[in-house]
Amino acid sequence: MDGVTELVVSTPAELLELATKLGRHVFRGQGGNWPLEPSLHRAFGRWDVRDSFREERERDLIRAFQRRAHHYISDPPGYDDLVEWCALLQHHGGPTRFLDVTASLFVATYFAVEDSLDDGIVWAFGQAPLTESSEPADLPTRSNPNMARCNEMLEGRMRWEGALLVTPFRMNERLAAQQGAFLVPGSVTMPLVQHLAATYESAGWRPHARQPVDGIGGPQILKLRLPRSCHSQVMRFLAKVNVTAASLFNGIEGYARALRTMLRVFD
Repeated sequence: MDGVTELVVSTPAELLELATKLGRHVFRGQGGNWPLEPSLHRAFGRWDVRDSFREERERDLIRAFQRRAHHYISDPPGYDDLVEWCALLQHHGGPTRFLDVTASLFVATYFAVEDSLDDGIVWAFGQAPLTESSEPADLPTRSNPNMARCNEMLEGRMRWEGALLVTPFRMNERLAAQQGAFLVPGSVTMPLVQHLAATYESAGWRPHARQPVDGIGGPQILKLRLPRSCHSQVMRFLAKVNVTAASLFNGIEGYARALRTMLRVFD
């Protein structure tokens, strides 16, 4: 994403300072400098699905999941709650327009450094431009404006140039443990980064202008780079504050995933 202020974070102390200053942001950690691209957009690009077919294909995917999910889960969402359906589909590895983010800088940092052999990247997004609601980000109601708007987009009744921050009313265990939420683009025919740029520019963000680092959570997009040389130190710190695979992934899956660190040679 062009024109974003980039900061280098090399120590746990710097990470702690930023966690305080960026209290009204959401974060996405990545093990490399990859595009900000939802799985559905990647699949459409891989298989050359034309723009004119994309909305219909998305609705077909959701309907197919709704028809069969009751074979595997005992308490499915309400049929019209497409936000929760897509969150469930995302949770189980299906393609959606949702991009995972978290309210915790520490959780995002874990995903940025867990398996990375390169510099880890954490994106920070000020929440204010992404939501129309005055509710706390972690306490949405069923009538939350963002969820209502997102449902309309998923039903194909609305499309726009912008992005939303949504959290399902009913959270699964993993989403709760990871303090998770989703960035949702206003259409499936335009890259998420363009939707984000439109949202933040309308709120006053200007590409290529140095963004102040503060706790306001206004029209900020920041890119935090964690050099490969600091990953061992950061992983040790995260373990001390109980941000590990065992705490972020429920049940035996989390414990088994955590065992991978036994193979890691720390600096």
